[in-house]
Amino acid sequence: MGYHSNLVKVHNKRAKVPDTKEQIRNVFKRHDKNGDGQLSKDELDAAFKELGSIWPPARAWFAQRYADDDGDGFISIDKELSKLVQYALELKYTLHLYVTPSFWEEAITSAVYLLNRVPASVL
Repeated sequence: MGYHSNLVKVHNKRAKVPDTKEQIRNVFKRHDKNGDGQLSKDELDAAFKELGSIWPPARAWFAQRYADDDGDGFISIDKELSKLVQYALELKYTLHLYVTPSFWEEAITSAVYLLNRVPASVL
């Protein structure tokens, strides 16, 4: 092969990327399962589980105390979601992106193919 034929294949299947405000907002909105515009403790628990919390029930409990301004036991999507999202951002959750190894192998193979066509004087 050519100059870059000794590239190592990528075997990682998971990459961690910091969540954006909009991504976290969407996670919480998705977990309003009954569509009542509020997040219950169980819905918060499920959302924090999706975000990768080690102990979702505790995280949901703390989040509820942090963001539930009116003390009704629910997080209002319209009025209190921004505070909940800010809380989750402060905890620095990461989004788990799963990519199949074949994707990376194809990408690296393509890159090697292209780099082998570049004249050595340019490299």
